Amino acid sequence: MSSRAVVLSHRLWLAVSDGDPSTLGRSVILDGQTWTVIGIMPETFLDLAGGDVDLWVPQELRAGVHESPVTSTVWNRRGNHYLNVIARLRTGVSLEEAQAQLDALSANQAALYPDRNLRLEARLVPFYDEVIGSSNTMLYILMGAAGLVLLIACVNVANLLLARNVSRERELAIRTALGSGRSRLIRQLLTESLLVAITGGAIGLILAYWGVEGLLALSPDSIPRIHEIAFNVPLFSFALVVTLLTGVVFGLAPALQSANPNLDQSLRDSSRGSTGGIRSIRLRSALVTSQVSLALVLLIAAGLFMRSFLALQQVDLGMAPGPVMTFEVDLPDSRYPGAAQQIAFHQAFADRIGAIPGIETVGAISKLPVTGPYNSWGFEFMSSDGEVVEGGADFRIIEGGYFEALNITLLAGRFFERSDAADGPPVTIINEFTARRFFGDRDPVGQEILQSGRRWRIIGIVGDVAHDHQGNVRPKVYLPHAQYVDRNWALTQVIATATYRDDLLELVRQELAAIDPGLVFYNARWMRDVTASAIARDKFALVLMATFSGVALSLAAVGIYGVLAYSVTQRTREIGIRMALGADSRKVRSVVVRQGARVAVVGIVAGLLGAFALSRLLESMLFGVTARDPFTFAVVPLALALSVWLAGYIPARRATKVNPIEALRHE
Repeated sequence: MSSRAVVLSHRLWLAVSDGDPSTLGRSVILDGQTWTVIGIMPETFLDLAGGDVDLWVPQELRAGVHESPVTSTVWNRRGNHYLNVIARLRTGVSLEEAQAQLDALSANQAALYPDRNLRLEARLVPFYDEVIGSSNTMLYILMGAAGLVLLIACVNVANLLLARNVSRERELAIRTALGSGRSRLIRQLLTESLLVAITGGAIGLILAYWGVEGLLALSPDSIPRIHEIAFNVPLFSFALVVTLLTGVVFGLAPALQSANPNLDQSLRDSSRGSTGGIRSIRLRSALVTSQVSLALVLLIAAGLFMRSFLALQQVDLGMAPGPVMTFEVDLPDSRYPGAAQQIAFHQAFADRIGAIPGIETVGAISKLPVTGPYNSWGFEFMSSDGEVVEGGADFRIIEGGYFEALNITLLAGRFFERSDAADGPPVTIINEFTARRFFGDRDPVGQEILQSGRRWRIIGIVGDVAHDHQGNVRPKVYLPHAQYVDRNWALTQVIATATYRDDLLELVRQELAAIDPGLVFYNARWMRDVTASAIARDKFALVLMATFSGVALSLAAVGIYGVLAYSVTQRTREIGIRMALGADSRKVRSVVVRQGARVAVVGIVAGLLGAFALSRLLESMLFGVTARDPFTFAVVPLALALSVWLAGYIPARRATKVNPIEALRHE
């Protein structure tokens, strides 16, 4: 295959040729060089390793393949560990066998190249696990939460059907007396249950049609393939099956109980629930207990997510940026072939942007913080014993006032200056973590590290800046762009402004066009959006879990209210007699509230046990809080108990309003 071959994405193919099949074999110009289109990917293909990709070119590691000296000077260095390898296992080869072969290969490379290996080993990971990662766990947990909400809703419907069927006990008894068999009554009641389920399912599908769009609007890009979610035939079929299944399963218990009425008692007195009413109350209480327990599991999960999200927001990222705009500018090799042209562009660009009113500081970096590791390179330094020691760090290329723009603390020495030019002595800045790890108690300022065959003198130490949203730090070495232009870096610009302003991008575009009309900038974002996107997945999980928990809590409260309200109705005569005999309204309320309290306490205890058992499933998704956080496990049940008490207070208060004369007359 020619090294000048390129494969286009389906999207780019449509954009450049409107889907013309003759595009295959044609030439395209990339950075002033001619490439041949050899393939077009299908519309459904998504590069899971690279994300939003428009085209693919071959990676050549052989020196001299490209005209540019970049290949031989940067990409092919054994100390430059930037590649991830994707491989398909041969049929019959297990993961363990492949890992054993890689271990042998790693040991061989370490022996052949001890000065560049840095004790690195190849680790074989299933591609599915690498791409999906913890998102898989999150999606399963959210799916389980949605299932619990569905279960709670179904229990609520079963409760309502029980109450309705008890009120129809006389009707069912008459039907039985007239010759209706038990199976016929069960079919009738199941038909009514299915009608309720189908009606609810239809309304749910209508809401889901719009809900999918809302879900995608809230979803972060960090969840793989989430934008492929659509309201389609499989989703409709799944909803239909679930609707029919829930209609049958949760309508069966009320139907079985109600299809065998006590004819003597039901026909003699229609106003009492009799033993059927008592059995119904017990069954309904059991169902509500399960609702409370399931709701508590969801509420505790939501509480843990809330605590984790709050902890993430309090993470010290090592910087305190105000309004900072970021965007990338890529210089084509055809027009900026050498270091002098690239350096001149960045300095001229910084000067022009810095002259815009309201712009405070202008800088650039090869990789923004809080966006993951990047360019892990090896280096050497002198130990306190005078021995040459190997080290490794994430290297960043810096231009202009990057540190000042993000308010990164200078702990010792100085920042880079314009005088640190290509013809000056090589200098570098390290972070505090690098200083502690490799230099210990010694002062690193003035020391040297060896990288790329050059000695770099350390002129400053800056505070640690997080490389991910959890505040984790790694060794970092910063090099000035003017002294390290042996490749054409696509630097991300950082522009600190006095305030957030809508006209900034247009002003920057004008200044860029004034220097080179052929250049474009892309991926423009405020720095606050960069850090926010890092925790977007956690926020998404929190929003969904809070929504599920809120619905579950509402359903549990409705269930408690329904049981107690029905109990008050069934006990109207009893309450009337108590009131006629001088019972205090406070005592009547306490009787009703105690009934609800018993249901709630049993449900809360069962829910606590369930949440304690299942909490370990959330461990990998939490930050700054344990899966069995005592605070959450103490506060959430109290909040649920308060909600349950409020749900039971209305029926209890209504019980005290019973008029004894009306109650006895009702009987």
